[in-house]
Amino acid sequence: MSPQSAAHCRSPAILFSDHHPSSSNGGEELVLREILLGLAARGWRCLLAYHAWGDLVPEYEAAGIECRRFDLAPLRLGNPARFLASIARQALWARRRQVRLLHCNSYVRAAHGAAVEGFAGLPAVCHLHNPLPEYLSRQYRWGLRHLDRLVAV
Repeated sequence: MSPQSAAHCRSPAILFSDHHPSSSNGGEELVLREILLGLAARGWRCLLAYHAWGDLVPEYEAAGIECRRFDLAPLRLGNPARFLASIARQALWARRRQVRLLHCNSYVRAAHGAAVEGFAGLPAVCHLHNPLPEYLSRQYRWGLRHLDRLVAV
């Protein structure tokens, strides 16, 4: 770890989780952009775990937001090891970076958020931007039930 990274780890951080940080995706990503850039500008240490690279990643990194790609694929019965390995890597990253809060940007990230919350032992919230659909899969329902808080706008 570089001296700059070591110094950066001394202050608590918020870990944000998003699937594809791209300006072409729409409202959820643009709201997250405002939150991340606003908090970073006010001196908060923000980290972003994402699944697929998007055009907002360079902007976040230029603002001092540490971004890292993770396999955020949903839990599948055929390959639970893939899901668990991703959770373990995120939890370890969160602990090393002294994360104090996990913020999921969508109910789609809720299962990952709840699992990382359990592995890393940190509180987690989910930001709901849209009404939930009539049907939610078991993993989305499980994730939403196991997060500490839901924030709906």
